[in-house]
Amino acid sequence: MVSGLSASVLAMLLVASCSARDSEPADPTEVTSTQSQSVELLTGSDCPHFDCQGALDPGRYRAEYFDPTIEFEIRSPGWTWAYSGNFAMIADESHQELYASDGIYLLRDPAIASQDCGDEKATESVEPGVGASVRELVRWLEGSPSLDVSEPVPVTVGGLNGMRLDLRLDPGWKQTCFYSDPMPTAPLIINKADVGGYNWAMLPGMSLRWYVLDSGDGVMVIDIEDGPGGASHDDLFRSGGQIVGSFRFS
Repeated sequence: MVSGLSASVLAMLLVASCSARDSEPADPTEVTSTQSQSVELLTGSDCPHFDCQGALDPGRYRAEYFDPTIEFEIRSPGWTWAYSGNFAMIADESHQELYASDGIYLLRDPAIASQDCGDEKATESVEPGVGASVRELVRWLEGSPSLDVSEPVPVTVGGLNGMRLDLRLDPGWKQTCFYSDPMPTAPLIINKADVGGYNWAMLPGMSLRWYVLDSGDGVMVIDIEDGPGGASHDDLFRSGGQIVGSFRFS
């Protein structure tokens, strides 16, 4: 899967059951701490040029870069935060070319990206005829011939309701994109904003856990992203799940 966090769509192509209740973790591996802790603020003044990062030592944090703000807990060392119009928590920066670093990415207001990725202009488009609600986005992902998708599970994360699902590239998918040839690639979601824009795609060897949530004024995707190499898959999904389980949105 290709991912990125940049105002430039081209830079982003850096190719790169029962509902869960508020009192329950969003995931079997997610356990929320009840210990009282001071909260360190991450504010816009820390990042005046939309391109900065810093260490996340164990503790509680509140990121105030956009609405809704998000409070979360880091339990183990080795994580860093990054902001370039979207907020991310990076677990391992030893990513390969065309792949984003392993970590957690918060992607706002997604639309399904055009499935025509034969040239640069086509990749900047939205797939026609697909809505932008949680239900419509999840339905499209489930039906995509390019993806192997788990059964969506209802979740509540930090007060926001939505669906959780795991994504991989279907092993039978062969289509390439102009930026990834000869590797098969599946375009996923896009946001064309000047600040906070992104263009996300799936490449071989990637495994994603998505929380597709209704934020009240749009949709937010929380992406736990595991690429080839980097952090251990099991460790990433366990520690990343714990962080997502600690989320509290304003």
